[in-house]
Amino acid sequence: MKFLLGLLVLPLIALPSMASECRPKVVSIFSVATQKSIQTVNYKGSTYRLVKITGQGPNEKFPAVYREKGNRCWVVWADPVGDQVGLSNGVPRPVAIAFSKAGFERMIAKKGRDSVQQSISKMTSFAPEDVESLKSLGINLPTGAKIRPWEKPEHEEKIR
Repeated sequence: MKFLLGLLVLPLIALPSMASECRPKVVSIFSVATQKSIQTVNYKGSTYRLVKITGQGPNEKFPAVYREKGNRCWVVWADPVGDQVGLSNGVPRPVAIAFSKAGFERMIAKKGRDSVQQSISKMTSFAPEDVESLKSLGINLPTGAKIRPWEKPEHEEKIR
């Protein structure tokens, strides 16, 4: 599975484009029909932009993150096949935590704290950025939940 994920994600590493546009035509193997910006985080001279991509097919909707610096833009993280790849696989820890926390805050605002707590209570595995975010928001993890290790954002190092 990691090999397949590598085949899908590795092509994302070297997709520079103009930052003002930051609209690649293809992410992984999916043609981008539309994209919606969800959130931006500034970190160490780069702007990280979380987007929701809609592909050409009816079930092609997935998140991605662009890193913008100067007049360049790279796709640094995407989860096109729904593998729940941790954000820390493509972005630095503080950026992953910021995106995760904002996502849970949106869920709480939309569904309510009790509903989110119920949903979290049914989960068995968590990305480390989600654990940090949930703790800071006062949401309890279920007993015995598996916490995946932090991933090293190797993609960032390969861009340079």
